[in-house]
Amino acid sequence: MNNKSENKRLVKNTLFLYFRSIFTMVIGIFTSRIILQTLGIENYGIYNVVAGFVTMFAIVSSTFTSSTQRFLSFELGKKEIERAKNVFSLSMMIHTGLCLAFLLVAETIGLYFLNNELNIHSSRLIAANVVYQCSIVTFVFDLLSVPYNASIIANENMKVFAYISIFEVAMKLVILYLLHLFNYDVLIVYAILLMVIAIIIRFTYSIYCNRHFPESKFKLCKDKQLLKEMLSISGWNFLGSGATVFTFQGINILINIVGGGVVINAAKGVANQIEGTVGKFTDNFMTSIDPQITKAYAAGDRDRLFYLMNKGSRFSFYLLAFICIPIILESNYILTLWLKTVPQYANYFVSLCLILLLSRPFSTIADKILLATGRIKKTQIILSCLQICDIPLSYFVLVVFRKPYYFYFVFVFVAWVSLFVRYYYLCHYIGLKVWFVSKIIILRCLIVLLLSLIIPIILRFSMTDSFLRFAIVSFASVACTSGFIFIVGIDNSERQYLLTKISKIAKK
Repeated sequence: MNNKSENKRLVKNTLFLYFRSIFTMVIGIFTSRIILQTLGIENYGIYNVVAGFVTMFAIVSSTFTSSTQRFLSFELGKKEIERAKNVFSLSMMIHTGLCLAFLLVAETIGLYFLNNELNIHSSRLIAANVVYQCSIVTFVFDLLSVPYNASIIANENMKVFAYISIFEVAMKLVILYLLHLFNYDVLIVYAILLMVIAIIIRFTYSIYCNRHFPESKFKLCKDKQLLKEMLSISGWNFLGSGATVFTFQGINILINIVGGGVVINAAKGVANQIEGTVGKFTDNFMTSIDPQITKAYAAGDRDRLFYLMNKGSRFSFYLLAFICIPIILESNYILTLWLKTVPQYANYFVSLCLILLLSRPFSTIADKILLATGRIKKTQIILSCLQICDIPLSYFVLVVFRKPYYFYFVFVFVAWVSLFVRYYYLCHYIGLKVWFVSKIIILRCLIVLLLSLIIPIILRFSMTDSFLRFAIVSFASVACTSGFIFIVGIDNSERQYLLTKISKIAKK
């Protein structure tokens, strides 16, 4: 397959995933407000701190998806269907073992911590325990879905995610209706219904893959060498995601114990939801580009690899900038308009988590290339240690400054140090040049961001809080970002291509 057809497939898959994100975002904006109002701030905070580890461990499952997809992409690219079948079967065996290990830890250490250490009122402990058990079941089924998700990505059939996501969102809309019918604890009902949806989605993915992908059928596999390779890559990749999970939940616990309790957890929960929704836009492009990165590296096509890295990093960043700048500047007004009852400090959490999110395109694409090389041991050890440092540094900041949102400054600092580590090893492993990363990618993006902020910031602080200011600031943000992307953010060939397209449209 030539690069032109690969680019067309990339665009097609990205559009399917963007449609999925836009649809889920619109419904999510509607449902989040109703869920917060139905559950109440205290229940929402409890759900965030107790069931929040499902969101965290989704990071783990996505990490294993990437590892499994890497091996599947290699074998499918070489037309080795039997080897791909072995990869899938071994992946199912690995994830079944992980589920058993997780259950052991969750039902012992986790259960003790929930009932003895978290700052939850005794009257809500029964509900918290039900949420916890439902979250465990949800995560187990999510983890067992990983090999099937990896098959879909490796086969670059992203429309399936779009269709199933529409079904999932529709089911969550049904939940909103059912919450008002049950004359029982709404938090317990909410957790149980979300668990049921997770189980249905798990079987939907498996049925589709079994019917459409010949490699997605389990068999007992005894390929020890392949198992060793997969465990090595998955293990080191798991170290990094494990550090992310540990840090994520560690911060939730710190906020619960030191930062102000479940009300502040609710504020962080709102920020996490917005970050997750906005982040999906760049994650979609990265999901589409992931199998092509692996195949380009496997084929030794460095030009194609650098092309994907350059375009992927910049365009993902620009897309995030379009969305993040207006939300960062108008977070308080947006939250008030959206939720009516806004948890304390939520606007600060939202703005700072989106600033942190802007570094994700650079780190994500670097991680995908490092994973494609298979040489991730050193980087995962260093990055994991850096990420775990977030917890003691955040504890220090929370205790000294007494502002629960200050830990995000620690996160931003550690994220950029970690980014330097990633690109250092990329330069060493694939011959990447420092000027290519610093000047062509990162510096160009940062210049666009800084220039795009000037006029919107002036407008933000020269007008009173109102819908008019929100509309003007948002329009100015989009206009400035578009203009500076065209002037500074793209190269001559991209600019000429864009002008040609605009000229053709104008003639029609």
